[in-house]
Amino acid sequence: MKQQKNKGFKFTRFTSRPSRQRGMATLLATTLLLVVSILGALAVSRAAFFEQKVAGSDLRNKEVYASAISGLDYAVHWMMGNVEVWAGTSAAPTDLADTQQGVDGYDHELTYTLLTPSGVDPAVVEVTSVATATGDTQVTKTVKVKVIKSALLTPSVVNGPPLLVEDCIAIYPGGGATGTPDLHPSDGLAIGTVNGDSDCLDPGHFAAYNDNGVEITVAVGEVDGGTTSLHETVFGTALSESDIKMLAIEIPNAFVYVDSSNASTYLSGGVDGNWHTSMGSNSVDSSGNANDQVVIYFEESAGCPTLNAGVVIYGLVFYEKEDCNLQGGGAADVHGTVAVSGDLGKFNANTDLIKQNLDAFSGPNRPYELVSVIPGSFVDY
Repeated sequence: MKQQKNKGFKFTRFTSRPSRQRGMATLLATTLLLVVSILGALAVSRAAFFEQKVAGSDLRNKEVYASAISGLDYAVHWMMGNVEVWAGTSAAPTDLADTQQGVDGYDHELTYTLLTPSGVDPAVVEVTSVATATGDTQVTKTVKVKVIKSALLTPSVVNGPPLLVEDCIAIYPGGGATGTPDLHPSDGLAIGTVNGDSDCLDPGHFAAYNDNGVEITVAVGEVDGGTTSLHETVFGTALSESDIKMLAIEIPNAFVYVDSSNASTYLSGGVDGNWHTSMGSNSVDSSGNANDQVVIYFEESAGCPTLNAGVVIYGLVFYEKEDCNLQGGGAADVHGTVAVSGDLGKFNANTDLIKQNLDAFSGPNRPYELVSVIPGSFVDY
């Protein structure tokens, strides 16, 4: 301890080296804690940033995948409704309107590649959909699937008669038909059978006329479809009833499937009621060929509906229920074929059945073809 004098006062100075060292240690510890806290905060912030980045990347991946799938669905469903157009033609859509999928919009590029030689049936087409984010072009996804396009009807029915029965026309007093039904077979059979023969086809009151309106003999005979089933003769072995039901959902302008569940929608009086809607005649050329022919399929539970009220139908009317008695139909024109399972009972009133080849495939709605996805052909990358 030292003493100093200054203007009469006495000062005493104390010095302590250990106390100074403790202060330095406290400062160093505080600094270290601060650095550790800052580093910890940075680590947490960095982890949160990367977690957010991963979540954002996962969201973008899900969005671009969903967008690519939507483009693929659009392209395949477009083919189902426009099956005449071959792959690669300019008529097929190559893109979609920009679709918003959350954080970004996505552009689409659609391509159609014919994998089989042109004109081969069935044809296989590969449909590809590429989705790209409009705000970030490096975010992209490609998906593809193969579809098969095949003819629906067999040649025998494409050129079939106005009236086709699976077995025979039942023999009633006065024949199998009453009233004044008319057949217009052109130059072929007026009535055909899959399993019967000409001896069991009693035309009854059916009358036949040529293209000039002159009455001719009602020509009856066998139709060689290579099968013993009316369904297979008409639709082939590849198209089941469930396929037709599906097509009625996919292409409602070309296929109508009627059963007991929806009979009240289509038939006056429900099951076994009257069909009273004209169909398939919206596009008829100068030769009378309809480009938008329709298949009307009456499933067994729908019974045997009659065609009434002056309807005009271009296409095929198919009755699944066997041994239908079509008495009561009137004032209807069918340009195509009426096909009846089993035996046909009475067929009466002012109905005209007019031969129309079911092969008018030059228009935009080729309904007599099937487009379906090949199982296991989906690819994404």
